[in-house]
Amino acid sequence: MRMLLTAILGGGVLMLCGWDTCSAQDVTPNDTMGGTCGFHDERALHIGVQLAKGGKHRRALECLSPLFSRDSTSLGAEQRLSLAYWLGKVHHHRARRRQALEVWRMGMRQSTSSPGFHYFLADAFIRAAMQRQSTRDYARATTAYLALLRRSDEGLAEQEREIVQKHLRELALILPPRVQRETGVRFDRSDFETSIDKKSGAVGTLMGWWRTQDPVPSTRQNERLFEHLRRVAYARANYSQDGRLDDRGKVYIRLGQPHRDVSIGMPNQETVSRVSTRLRRNEFWTYPHIDQKAYYLFVEKDPEVFDLGGVTDLFPPDMMPGRKYLYEMETVLRELATFHGDYGLPSADVFDRASWSRDNQQYGLGPDPIDGPVRGFVRKIEDRIESVDQQNAERRRRRVPQVYSETSNEYPNLAVASRVSRYLTREGHTRLEMYWSVPADLLRNTDDMGAGAGRYNDGYDVTFLTTLLRRGENHGRQQTKSTKHRIDDPFSLRGVLPPQSVSTIIRDSLFHVNCQWDQYIVSEATGDRTIARRHVTRYDTLTALDDDPATLEISDLKLLSVPEGRSATRIATVGIPYPFSRVDTSQTLGIKFEIYHLQSDVDGRTRYTVDYTVHRQETEKGFFATLFGREDEKETTVTTTHQGQDGRTTEYILLDSKNLFEKESSTVTVTVKITDEVTGQVVARSVSFQTVASIAQK
Repeated sequence: MRMLLTAILGGGVLMLCGWDTCSAQDVTPNDTMGGTCGFHDERALHIGVQLAKGGKHRRALECLSPLFSRDSTSLGAEQRLSLAYWLGKVHHHRARRRQALEVWRMGMRQSTSSPGFHYFLADAFIRAAMQRQSTRDYARATTAYLALLRRSDEGLAEQEREIVQKHLRELALILPPRVQRETGVRFDRSDFETSIDKKSGAVGTLMGWWRTQDPVPSTRQNERLFEHLRRVAYARANYSQDGRLDDRGKVYIRLGQPHRDVSIGMPNQETVSRVSTRLRRNEFWTYPHIDQKAYYLFVEKDPEVFDLGGVTDLFPPDMMPGRKYLYEMETVLRELATFHGDYGLPSADVFDRASWSRDNQQYGLGPDPIDGPVRGFVRKIEDRIESVDQQNAERRRRRVPQVYSETSNEYPNLAVASRVSRYLTREGHTRLEMYWSVPADLLRNTDDMGAGAGRYNDGYDVTFLTTLLRRGENHGRQQTKSTKHRIDDPFSLRGVLPPQSVSTIIRDSLFHVNCQWDQYIVSEATGDRTIARRHVTRYDTLTALDDDPATLEISDLKLLSVPEGRSATRIATVGIPYPFSRVDTSQTLGIKFEIYHLQSDVDGRTRYTVDYTVHRQETEKGFFATLFGREDEKETTVTTTHQGQDGRTTEYILLDSKNLFEKESSTVTVTVKITDEVTGQVVARSVSFQTVASIAQK
């Protein structure tokens, strides 16, 4: 039964709330009227938090729960977020996981509608949502995580900084080397240690990198971020001690659930019973679906802390290298060899020597070198096994990827080639055009679809769903545009699919574009439809064209494939968009571009100069060029002068591939520079591609 007593002691006031005393100096006469837990709202919140910090969760619940239930209006935004955090924490300590998540969920809803941000609340909600695998909370959890990262540059209290540092250390495990260098958020794969020395601009780089990891831009969720947060939550719950991840947790966040997880020499395993009561606890993980070298032996060197180790780490340091050690080494290696072939040869050698030792004991074959003072073989095999472990660790660093994600393996990749061009409409808006194509043989080949492809052997058609997602400067989703393209007879196509295009109007000065292609095949017999392949491409940090009528502007350069023998005057009618990055040197190319805001002279005419430069750098160097570092670069410039009457015009350039590209493979950059001869303004654009010498020319 709840007690509320006020006593007069020597002229002082003592307030008793249940069995917990509250300091007399913290209580005013009004505090005992009309509030919760005997106090007004702010006082009740303070008392409830102190009770929770003191581990008196039942009494804290009595103070905090009524406050939260009636959504007290006397509390400020920060106080309401603090209330949600502490009430959820009390529920969590009382093993009420569902209630804790519900309270934190409601707190995060309040957070989105208020200017405040509560780092502890966000962190608690993320962990709880992912541990319970609550799909309804995934979107809000990722939003909270990104908000936490975005605010990591703000002045933080020590405990808030630790929350951010913890997330950054977990993020470091999966960052590619380039992003680690740019941000100072690092993970050393040699010693499995993370370090945080955040550089200027790191937050923007990290936010941008996470956006590039979205495997399916057409959905509102970032599936790869979901996967990361789920792995982090699991690792924190199962592979951490005192808030620090051990090496198992680090590997789990990088690679996910192992294919096999066993303990060597422990009871209830697949091969042997426990070999020694002194053998250290351990876990052996394998990832054969990633790489044959993706295996890890974790050894408990401190209580409940498992670090990456080797075979000799399984044995206590004070274990003497005698016959008993040899026999236990034999059993351990034999068991390891059943799980991975790298331990096969050492296991065979130890088995042979252990067998000889046993026979010698039984039949008296002669002096046993194992029983000698040096125990040379045991020391030698220890050195050999340690060397094998070191070699395999180095191979693992070279061959095993930094991170493995299940989200990227849902469908085979579709080899889409694409480019984008920006144009300026007469209304002054930027129009973005994305044009694309695929090799025709992909439309006929279903080998990479696996067993399910058999349903389509009776014939099928192909449908492409192209989704163009535009995001604003802060990466917020702004517009999605999808188009379908159906091919009724994919077997009739040769070469490449005729280029397709998707356009959208841009109304932002800075924007980003995600493009996703889903290839569906539809059975002619049953009508069954399935996704065969998928591809995602991103174009980051694009700017709108300048719509100021007084400023010279030019569109992007659009590559065109031109039939051989056609003149420059025919490019407009016969040129086909060319989205591929590789160009056969026998292929004739053209370039299309538009010029805007040309100014007129006193006679009402425009005068401008077009310079186009072809810069070539050979990519197949000979021996001496490589030896002496000689760069084989060539550059050709062509200049033409034009007159007209319109302030905007469309131009075409026919590239002389036979003379410009030659027969060697090269990286080619074409730059077009426009000079307005009336105003002197200059503007330029470039386009690059790789030339490949055709077989017929070699």
